Amino acid sequence: MSGGATPALETRGLSAGYLRDEPVVRDISFTLARGSMTALIGPNGAGKSTLIKAMLGLVPFVTAERIAFLGTDLATARDRVAYIPQRSQIDWNFPACALDIVEMGLYPSLGLFRRAGRETREKARVALATVGLADSARAQIGALSGGQQQRVLVARALAQDAELFILDEPFANIDAFTETSLAEVLRGLRDRGRTILAVHHDLRSVRTHFDDAILLSHTIVAQGAVAQVMTDATLAQAYGFHAEGRAEDRAEHHSGPRA
Repeated sequence: MSGGATPALETRGLSAGYLRDEPVVRDISFTLARGSMTALIGPNGAGKSTLIKAMLGLVPFVTAERIAFLGTDLATARDRVAYIPQRSQIDWNFPACALDIVEMGLYPSLGLFRRAGRETREKARVALATVGLADSARAQIGALSGGQQQRVLVARALAQDAELFILDEPFANIDAFTETSLAEVLRGLRDRGRTILAVHHDLRSVRTHFDDAILLSHTIVAQGAVAQVMTDATLAQAYGFHAEGRAEDRAEHHSGPRA
């Protein structure tokens, strides 16, 4: 993991929610170093998805002292930030093939009067190959499996060549093989100096896939290296039970694919 003078993502004093006087997350402050790979974890309903949407301006009521992407505001950094929403939020009946969806990630870089051409299509093909879908480029997105659809979304972000990747449940409802292959792709990005922040609910695989973690339960309970964050005491505090037995296993019963 490599650091940098300017953080990849910085949030200070953020509170946000869907009703003006009922914040879902409160007083959130954290910094992500460049070249880091961080899991955003916590019980179902803890505000994980709300937090990342709030940072991206997708929640109606947000207050914060500072939200900075790559040292600047989102409008300035937008082309260097890739957001992958939950797969359930995508209309997979849209009449497009996998290659079309990946190419869409390149449209902002084309400019107002340029059309997608051979170079754009080749970048999209390389991105699909990186996630193991070279043979599915012409497949209709609705005909793909859930794991393949998730890989298409990651390929779209890869084609964008972003510096900061924000993913909402990238490993939800996919098979073990797809999870492993996606994790390898994300670690490869990290090794190239890219920064990954991913909402994740499977605590058993956090230690395998991630370097750092932010444990959230409406406020930040703990943050730092995975081993320091995922202790019996902090998990018990976040998930609301006594720290008896292996808290990581007990917390699994309180986690869900949505937050």
